[in-house]
Amino acid sequence: MGNQNQTALVIGAGIGGIATAIRLAQNGYQVTVIEKNQSAGGRCNIIEKDGHRFDTGPTLFLMPELYKQAFADLGERIEDHLDLIRIDPTYQIHFDDDTVLHLTSDLKAMQDQLEGIETGSSFKPMSSLPTPTCPTSIAISCPMTAAPPDWLERNLAARPWSSCGVSTGNTRS
Repeated sequence: MGNQNQTALVIGAGIGGIATAIRLAQNGYQVTVIEKNQSAGGRCNIIEKDGHRFDTGPTLFLMPELYKQAFADLGERIEDHLDLIRIDPTYQIHFDDDTVLHLTSDLKAMQDQLEGIETGSSFKPMSSLPTPTCPTSIAISCPMTAAPPDWLERNLAARPWSSCGVSTGNTRS
């Protein structure tokens, strides 16, 4: 960890910002996180009004492997902290004409529903969707783990925050 004198600024304390800040800190960076809202969490948050609490959380839990990796990077297992239960169908959409679309992870059932609503509207070809063994699945890899080893240092050296008028207090070029 030769980055003890390096600093990093993370804008946004949502799940991605927090995960990035943790990885930077683990690599020896002194990290500052700036959040525009009153609390961290991004879409994983609540609104309290008139004694009631409203969950503003994400509708869908996508790419669980990235969350598992973030926990693993901290030496933890996601299963030790969260009880994840698959719900299928995820939710239903009700249209004015009484049509109901059941959002499901069963791709064949999803395709059949879409075809039932409008012929030719389903995603085609089904074989083009990424699978765990398909090389296109790398597109969902976490940039902090899929990037070349010097990616972080090169990007921080570019000082992307300077275009935002943010001062880091660092006078080095």
